[in-house]
Amino acid sequence: MENKQQEPTNINLNIDEGSASFFAHEFSIEINPTQATLDFKNVSSRTDPRSATGKKHFKMVHNVVSVEPLLLKEMSKVLTEIIKKYEEKLGEIKKSEAVIKAEKELQKDVESIQKSQQKSSNKKADYLG
Repeated sequence: MENKQQEPTNINLNIDEGSASFFAHEFSIEINPTQATLDFKNVSSRTDPRSATGKKHFKMVHNVVSVEPLLLKEMSKVLTEIIKKYEEKLGEIKKSEAVIKAEKELQKDVESIQKSQQKSSNKKADYLG
């Protein structure tokens, strides 16, 4: 039996680095029997200097990742372990005081809007003008 050496095989590998890194403010997950879709969102306010009113508008950017449900489950295990180690080393992850204050102010605004909508919906229609 002959002892032949195999010649090394050259493999061309192209790596797509993807887009620039992405900061997410929020995310949502949709799941079905064959895939889970993670939708990461970045919301930022903009002021258009060309606008006559100078009103702010918001820009939302989505980055979507689809994975199999089994991978999602594995990701959950890894994230749980990472968070556990982080909190053991650096302390519990909590909302900042600024975020808590902003959420309270937003809740007040929401309640105020709901009250004004209730008042306007309680008015009887006046078809005579």
